[in-house]
Parts: sequence; structure tokens; C-alpha cells
Amino acid sequence: MAMANMIRKSGLEVESTPLLLCGDFNNGPTQKTYTLLSDGHYLLDSFKLSHPFKLTSVYNHRPTGEPPFTCVTRHFKGNIDQIWKTPHFNIKSILEIGDHYPPQLPSTVDPSDHIMLMADLIL
Repeated sequence: MAMANMIRKSGLEVESTPLLLCGDFNNGPTQKTYTLLSDGHYLLDSFKLSHPFKLTSVYNHRPTGEPPFTCVTRHFKGNIDQIWKTPHFNIKSILEIGDHYPPQLPSTVDPSDHIMLMADLIL
């Protein structure tokens, strides 16, 4: 993985380097990208994808696990946005998403089709 190679080239160890990945991954908890990030490997046909980081999704640490959706449009409603962290970070708090969103985003109140995710992490 390019990120691991960059860390090694800078003289650091991958295992001791804190890493956060945040974004729209266009894949939810049951899909390929999520599996690759959470498990560290994924077999795609006969090609093995892998990375050396021990990543967990911040929102999966909630008692109820991942939220059912982070994106709502006329044609799609699902969880495709995540915040990933290495064990170097402790979770202080997580912004709860709630259930007040309209059936379709963006709206006059919420200007994006993605719901904001936020976590207070301690390094």
C-alpha cells in the first residue's frame, strides 16, 4: 500500500504511526472497501488486496454499531461515509446522527446529501 511505503521511506514504523482516514468511501459495512479497511485484506477475484494498518471504524464502536445511513438521496439511502482510526487514538465522543433527516437530501435545512460525521479523538 502506498501509505505504508511512504511511512517506511520516512524512517518510521507503520505499527507505531497514528493514522486517520475519513471520507466518502462509496461502500458500506457489508461491501468490499469496508472489508478491506477493517480486515486488512480482501480477495478480489484472484488478486489479494491488503494493508498493514489495524483500522477500526469509529462509528462501529457505538453500542448500536454503524449508523444505518450517512447519505440520503432520491435513489439511495445507506452508510458510505466513515472515520477510520488506528489503535493509537481513543474515542472521547462521537456525534450521533439522529433520525430527524428528511426523506431526501440535500434539503433547505441540510445542504449536502451526506450527513456530517464527527468524533473527538485523543492521541
